[in-house]
Amino acid sequence: MTFTPSLLAATEFRSLMVRLGIVSFSRLADSLPLCVVATVTNLRQVAVAYGASVAIAVRRAVLERARELVRVESGFAAASGDHILLLFDRPADQGARDDRDDQLQARLIAATLEVLGCAPVQADEMLIYPAIAAMVSSYPEDSFNIDRVGSGQLATYDDLPWRHRWRSDMDAAIDVFGALTKGRLHFEWDPVCDVRYPEEVHYFRAVLCERVDGLVKPLRRGTFDGLERLGLIRRLDQWVVEKTIEALRINPEVRLGCDISIDSAVIDGYWAAINVQLQRAPELASRLVVEIAGSAAPTNVDAACQFVHHVHSLGCAVALDDVGAGATGLTPLIERGANSARIQAGYVRRASSDNRAPVRLRRLMRRMRLHTN
Repeated sequence: MTFTPSLLAATEFRSLMVRLGIVSFSRLADSLPLCVVATVTNLRQVAVAYGASVAIAVRRAVLERARELVRVESGFAAASGDHILLLFDRPADQGARDDRDDQLQARLIAATLEVLGCAPVQADEMLIYPAIAAMVSSYPEDSFNIDRVGSGQLATYDDLPWRHRWRSDMDAAIDVFGALTKGRLHFEWDPVCDVRYPEEVHYFRAVLCERVDGLVKPLRRGTFDGLERLGLIRRLDQWVVEKTIEALRINPEVRLGCDISIDSAVIDGYWAAINVQLQRAPELASRLVVEIAGSAAPTNVDAACQFVHHVHSLGCAVALDDVGAGATGLTPLIERGANSARIQAGYVRRASSDNRAPVRLRRLMRRMRLHTN
C-alpha cells in the first residue's frame, strides 16, 4: 500500500478519501487524520506452527477488530500484507502540533494495542494470541510505504522441535493472560537494599505471582522466556508497569520497582500512555524504578540505550536485574546511565570459587552503585 505526496495537503487528502468512497471525514477541517500503522508480528510464526489457513484466519480476525475500533473512534482501517493502516479523525479545532494531540495519540495507540491484541483468536479449534505492534506515522515527503513504516515479523524456524515449543509457549500464554483477565495475577513486594547499607530498603520490587487454589506462586522464568519468543511479553510488561504506577498512587511514601523484559526496553506504542501518565505526575515518576531483565542481551543496543535515556528524562530510575545471568550485552546500558544493578545470586556465589568472577564483580561496582536483595 503506497500513498503519493498529494496526501501532504489536507484538502487534497480529504478529497481523495471522499472520491474513493473510503470514508467521509466530516470533521476533518484542515487537519490530516492521525495515521497509525499496526502489525501482526507473529503471522509467519503462526503459519509455520499451524499452517497458512490459520494465519489467514488470525489476520482476518485482527482486521475485523481494527474495523470495529475505527467504527467507534471515527476513522478508517485497511489491511496491507502483515500491516493494518488505521486513520483516525482529529477534532476540527485540533492540529497535529496541538498539545492535545499527544494525549490523543497516546489514547488511540493504547486502544489499538488493546483492541487488536486483547483476546486470543479461535481458528481450527485452537486459541492463538496475535502479537501486535503499533506506531503513529507521519506523512513523509516522498511516497508512503507501509512496509517501511510497519514492524517486521518475528524470527521463525521451520523444524519440528521449534513448532512443538511454539505451540507449548502459546498454551502457556493462554493460561497467563487468562489468569490476568480473571484477576488472578498480583504482586508480592520484595525489598531491595543498597549493598553498602543492607539494613536500609532502597525500594520494593514487584514480583509477579498467580493465585491458584488459595496458594500464591511466582511465575516461572520459563513463562517469561516463552512470552518473549512469542512476541507477547510487551503486553504483560505494559500491564506490570501500569499496575506499579497505580500502586505508587496508593502508597505515596514508597519507591517501587517493576521488572520488564529487555524486549520492552524500546520507545514505542506500548509506552505511549505510560509516558503521558508520568509526564503529568513527576512525583510518581521520581519514585518508580524500571528494572530491565539482564538474562538476555538487547537485540538493538542503540534502541535500549535511548530507552534508558528516555526513562531518565521522565524522572524515573533504571536498574538492571539479574546481572551475571549470562548476558554480555548489558554493558552499554551500564555505561549509558543505569542507576543500579541487582546481581544474580549465583554470580556472587561464584566469586568465591571462580578467579575471574571477583574481577568482573569489582568492575561492575566501579561502574555503578550496586543494589542487592
